[in-house]
Amino acid sequence: MIGHEGFGALVNALAASHSLTTLDVSSNRLGNASVPYLCKLLRENKSVQIMNFEDNKLSGESGEKIAESLEGNTSLRKFDLAYNDIPFLNYTTICQVLSRNKKIFGATERIRDIYTLRNLMKEEAKLQDTQQKIFAARDTLKQAEVTNETRLGEMETRKQEFANQATHLVETIESREVALRDSTVRANDITQKFAESRQQYQQKNHELVIVLHQEKENVRRLAKTIEQLQGTIKTTREKNQREISELEREYHFVISERDKTSGHLEEAQVSLKKTQTALFYSPFGRRSLKLTSSSCSPVRFSVVPVKTGKVKVKKLRGKL
Repeated sequence: MIGHEGFGALVNALAASHSLTTLDVSSNRLGNASVPYLCKLLRENKSVQIMNFEDNKLSGESGEKIAESLEGNTSLRKFDLAYNDIPFLNYTTICQVLSRNKKIFGATERIRDIYTLRNLMKEEAKLQDTQQKIFAARDTLKQAEVTNETRLGEMETRKQEFANQATHLVETIESREVALRDSTVRANDITQKFAESRQQYQQKNHELVIVLHQEKENVRRLAKTIEQLQGTIKTTREKNQREISELEREYHFVISERDKTSGHLEEAQVSLKKTQTALFYSPFGRRSLKLTSSSCSPVRFSVVPVKTGKVKVKKLRGKL
């Protein structure tokens, strides 16, 4: 049971509805407290045609209020109020209103039938046009059947050709399947050989990695040795450059001393010639010495450089 409050909420929701045609709230014992909501529904709703309100404990003034609210209702045709304590007079008023609504509904139905008849006549005209189109389509269909029979014969011929082609294609597919199986066997062999080759390649690659690691270690050691040799060469080069510089200084010193010694030697030779000439022409020399070209040998001197810068002349041998 929904109670009169629940019925009030229902009426508020359905009062403005245009699609509700039947409402059954029987045996809910709503009582006279629900009559105002019922009257509101009967006044405001214009679509309900059948309502069942039996066994809801309505009595006394409820019938008068319901009859008054039905004065403006033109859609309700059936209203069941059985098992309620409504006076007979109120029942009579309610029945009159329902009879009036039925007459209005009947007139409305007749007008609706007239419009329906007109629509049916229009549909009949359309149907006749459609029938004529059907007859024309039937003739076209017969012609199409003849054409289709001709095409059917051609299609049978093509079907036979296609069957022959299909047979040839099946044979070709079978031969290709055999070739495919052979290719699959060869592919398996190649795959196995490839796996073996890959394993060998991996093994050799591992060996090469080891060798490469050793070579890298050797290169590192060689680079270290080269670096040491470069350091040694650099040190030796610097030492040689220092020695060369010293030798060049000594060489220049010796050249300068040689030039000085050459000057002193020339002076000594000139002085020696003068001495020989003086001895030759002196009386002592003519008596005691006989200088001949065969017995005289040239006097040989050696010049020794001295660190003091002087020249020391040493007589090696000589005969007068």
